[in-house]
Amino acid sequence: MTISYVTIGFMRRGRVLVADQPRLSKTADIAVQLAKRLSETRAGAVAFEQSHDAESECYDDPVVLFKSGELPADFSTD
Repeated sequence: MTISYVTIGFMRRGRVLVADQPRLSKTADIAVQLAKRLSETRAGAVAFEQSHDAESECYDDPVVLFKSGELPADFSTD
């Protein structure tokens, strides 16, 4: 299993939240730091980790590490 650390910022365009290009980080701490910086200039930001097996293409559910601001419904639940 491999763990990916992903950060995504979201901008508001009218009534729609538009996702930035997802950014991969080497560690969870770096992903959280990036999400905190993005949250200062974006409508919302989230950092999460996700385990996956490249051979079987199986992905575990993402684990949210940090979230702030307006996010799509997928990230809004606790």
